[in-house]
Amino acid sequence: MEGQTEGETACPGQVLVVPYRVRFSDTIWKDAMIPNDGVPFFSVSRFMCSCVYGKDRHSREKQRNRRVMREQKRFLEEGTPLPKRRNRVGTRKVCCPAMLAMKKVVRLPDFKADALTPKKCREVRELVRTKLLEGEDVKKEIRVYIKLPKDDEHAKHELVEEPKKKRKKMFRYNQNCPKATLDDIEKAYKVVQDSALCVRTPMMHHAQDCLGLDVGCDLSLKLENMQKTGSFKVRGLANQLAHIPQYMAKRQLELVTMSAGNYGKAFSFALHELGYKARVLMPDTAPQNREDTMKGYGAEVERLPSIELQPTVDRYVSEEGMHYLHPFDDIHLICGHGSTGLEILEEVPDPDVILVCCGGGGLLAGISAAVKLSGKSHTRIYGVEPEQACLMYMSKQLGKVVQNPSVHSIASGLAPPYAGNNAYRHVAKYVDEILLLSEAEIIASVSRLYHAGLVVEPAGAAAFGALLFDKVPDVKGKKVVVVITGGNVSPQELCNIVQTTPCQDPSDDEVARNNLDLQKSVSVNNEVQHYEENVITGSVQHCEDIVATVSIQ
Repeated sequence: MEGQTEGETACPGQVLVVPYRVRFSDTIWKDAMIPNDGVPFFSVSRFMCSCVYGKDRHSREKQRNRRVMREQKRFLEEGTPLPKRRNRVGTRKVCCPAMLAMKKVVRLPDFKADALTPKKCREVRELVRTKLLEGEDVKKEIRVYIKLPKDDEHAKHELVEEPKKKRKKMFRYNQNCPKATLDDIEKAYKVVQDSALCVRTPMMHHAQDCLGLDVGCDLSLKLENMQKTGSFKVRGLANQLAHIPQYMAKRQLELVTMSAGNYGKAFSFALHELGYKARVLMPDTAPQNREDTMKGYGAEVERLPSIELQPTVDRYVSEEGMHYLHPFDDIHLICGHGSTGLEILEEVPDPDVILVCCGGGGLLAGISAAVKLSGKSHTRIYGVEPEQACLMYMSKQLGKVVQNPSVHSIASGLAPPYAGNNAYRHVAKYVDEILLLSEAEIIASVSRLYHAGLVVEPAGAAAFGALLFDKVPDVKGKKVVVVITGGNVSPQELCNIVQTTPCQDPSDDEVARNNLDLQKSVSVNNEVQHYEENVITGSVQHCEDIVATVSIQ
């Protein structure tokens, strides 16, 4: 303690401590002064800190170390025995005189002096002592004054720069990864097989008979619409999650992605199952029911204009350290989707043609790489895109990745703002051609599959549409595999699609009857749902009438 104090007895058994020296000004260190503003104070403590290159407090021991070194040299030359000593390690101290000083004081603002004359200062000091000895409650302020060393006070060493602030690690996907190898895809296949997030989807053989198609080929349908979460997306996601860094899993940081539908649903489902926090960025044009589905799995959903999605993801990654899982262009996702290609080859060992829908290109890249790297160089692989969102087609034509944030199609899953860079490099090497479908042809494909008993969303039916409308050359007598990629479509959306189906063949009367049946079933479904909601809320008064209405329909 720097300030001296004295004790005076105010009453029996009580000792009051009174500051011995009340000051109006004082030094912090050398020429650094506490400013005199007329408020009296007394010092409490002072702390001194030398430069890291300051006084060497072990100089004597270092001298001894140098002496020991000389003795060791003499031992090596003359054989003189050495005493056992502990040597002190070297240091960077160079006796720099720079010092940091701090002084803690207690100020008494109620006794501020009007004038700083010696007489006035004495009067204030006596008044302070009297008030404290009388036991009055005096207002006090604690302040700490710091004197920092100047640059010119440092000597015998260079100034050390301020250490850079450690930035949070950023988890950006690599858009220029090496192409997937067969070993990478086989490892991903094993991950998908062992994952509880995925199931092996069925293959419908000789589907031309079931669908009543006169296409002259042996058609097989790979039904990825029967995968968990209703689409193929969970395959690639399972392999992505298997490659999350170990420390990332321990810290339980938040994962982020952007999606308008199927990937966001699979992302929310998988992270809910594994206990991760999920954030999904959706375009503001996406249907509300998809947002509700993701929120049902506990994901946090944000709606943004399409052009703001990628910048927002980048901001979350760089500023908040989130881990970004790309919805269609991550190399681990592409390898995970390649498991679909290996399953196709197990069911149809020697296919002639494989048709795969294409949006960002992840599924097409994975299947084409798996098939071609498995030695099926003769197998023709076609990607299928909507005419209104043909970014991979344009990328293949121009030889570089094409972007267009304003694309739109009824097959929303096939209309990303850009083609994936990693996916494009696989597509350019392994895919024979990209085929295009009109919106009407996509709608007709959905309707045709529905009438055959398959509920498929527009994006999932695009590859089938390429075969249905003779877009694929030379398929007579060939083994053709079509990948049905998803079935996430609500009854109302399906009804709207089928209502707009253009007439395609002479059997339009049968198609019309089927469309009417679908509309009735949707109407019945809506009535039953409305009835259930009313029962829950207790607002049903005439249950018999509602049930009768549903029965009549």
